[in-house]
Amino acid sequence: MRRYAGLFAVILVAVALAAAGCQRQAAQQPAPAAPPVAAVPDLGGRTLRVATDATYPPFETLDDNKNIVGYDVDLINEICKLANCTVDLKSTAWDGIFPALQKGDFDAVISGVTITEERDKTMDFTTGYITVGQVVLVRADEERIAGAGDLAE
Repeated sequence: MRRYAGLFAVILVAVALAAAGCQRQAAQQPAPAAPPVAAVPDLGGRTLRVATDATYPPFETLDDNKNIVGYDVDLINEICKLANCTVDLKSTAWDGIFPALQKGDFDAVISGVTITEERDKTMDFTTGYITVGQVVLVRADEERIAGAGDLAE
């Protein structure tokens, strides 16, 4: 995985920059100059073995025909279009996905993976491509929960 991390990072940045350049601009504002896109390495048609745990919609899940679909699937397919490679995507149980990567069964994992200090010690990560936050919503008239400290009860 470590030898492909830089490649995936370059490709991911290129995809992100391309997506940012495709955003709809307001009619009254001139479009800004497109940022330069990093050169995407050509992988010469090679097949990348990629693991995902297809139980986390909308990022990855199985459709009615048992095909793996979702945001991460679309992303890795677009990355491979740019890098001239194909994806061999396998659904793998979450508890075995990282050991399988480290063992060399897969070249990469794309499965809503959170970057943590512990994981960063044994795996290389691309730049994050989505930020997710956690919140608790309560009715406006709720009197028992006024802040995070009230959730410990």
